[in-house]
Amino acid sequence: MAQERAEPANPRLNAILSVATIPAMPDCAMRVLALSNDPNKDAIDLAKPIEADAGMAAQLLRFVNSSYFGFQQKIGSVPQAVSLLGISRITNFVMWNAVFAVIPDPNSRAFSMTVFRCDALRRGLLARAIARRLEPAAAEAAFTAGLLQDIAVPVLVRHFGDAYLALIQRSEAEGVALSQLESDTYGWTHAEAAGQLLVRWGLPEPIAAQVRTHSDPEALLATPGASSAALAVAVASLLPSFRQSEWQACARFQGCWDRLPLAQPSSPAACLVEVDEAFTDLARALSVRSNGPSLVALYTEALSPCASR
Repeated sequence: MAQERAEPANPRLNAILSVATIPAMPDCAMRVLALSNDPNKDAIDLAKPIEADAGMAAQLLRFVNSSYFGFQQKIGSVPQAVSLLGISRITNFVMWNAVFAVIPDPNSRAFSMTVFRCDALRRGLLARAIARRLEPAAAEAAFTAGLLQDIAVPVLVRHFGDAYLALIQRSEAEGVALSQLESDTYGWTHAEAAGQLLVRWGLPEPIAAQVRTHSDPEALLATPGASSAALAVAVASLLPSFRQSEWQACARFQGCWDRLPLAQPSSPAACLVEVDEAFTDLARALSVRSNGPSLVALYTEALSPCASR
């Protein structure tokens, strides 16, 4: 698969992000991310910046000792946790905590950060599950990008207020892609905004590129050399939000799934069951609400209407 390439920043978005109050990514997270991408570093190296951040270390130990992993003995040190979970899982956990610690809450009754966290986690898990079926080595990168794909939305809600919330509400009510409404209204999309935000934070360009291109999965599927992670993230973007009781983009999801270059035949339903189970377990470990409708139930309910369209 081809490597993602950097694209010039949109000046309109640069102006918005320049005035938005967005804290820098915590040093611990940036060091962990850099170390995880360095083939000469190991679990011991990765543990050092986490140990230096007492809050992150405590959260990691609480996470690794949760029922999600089911270790019979208590894990008492960060190096032990890193060795047991592996560099990719630890990096994803640190990024999850760091990102949601710095992204501002819009403090709007019409926008729930709890729902947003649920949506982010579920899309990350689906991106990983799809990537495993395309190219297993791309699975963890897909999870990270899937988790971060909508990270600019709270920033945009806070900046534009009711005007942007109206686009979100219209998207969900009418089944029109949010990115299409954004493009028509502002000339850019939240995917572009998220990509630029990640570049500002200093995240690797491949992750920023996978986030930047997620809003048009059909176009990406038609792009020669599109990476497995980028494809997985884009298809995962078609998931419904926890706010929705119907999967309006089911037909698009099914159509995109049918075009994926899967390594082995696999059904969408089996993939969604895997994601539902992982979400239930992981949401509990991360203290995220998990009582929304299951993906496989929404998919099954929407399957007949999708097939007839």
